[in-house]
Amino acid sequence: MGGADNLQAALDIFVRLRTRAAGGQANTPCNDKEIELALGRHLQFMGGTDNLKMALDIFTRLRHPGGRWGGEHSL
Repeated sequence: MGGADNLQAALDIFVRLRTRAAGGQANTPCNDKEIELALGRHLQFMGGTDNLKMALDIFTRLRHPGGRWGGEHSL
C-alpha cells in the first residue's frame, strides 16, 4: 500500500470517476465536491510540483465564491 504503482492506480481511478461525473469530459471539474476533494487530497499526497499545483487549483476552485460550488456551499 502506498507504493508508486498503487498511487498511480488510485489516481487513474479518481480521474475516471471525475471524468464520468463531468459527463465524459476529461480534465474538467465535476459537480461532485467529494470527488474533487478526494482527487485534490490524493494529488497533494503524491507530491511533486505539478501534482501540488493541480491540487491547489482544485482546492481554490472548491473554496472561492464563483467556483463550481461558490457561495454558501464553499468549504
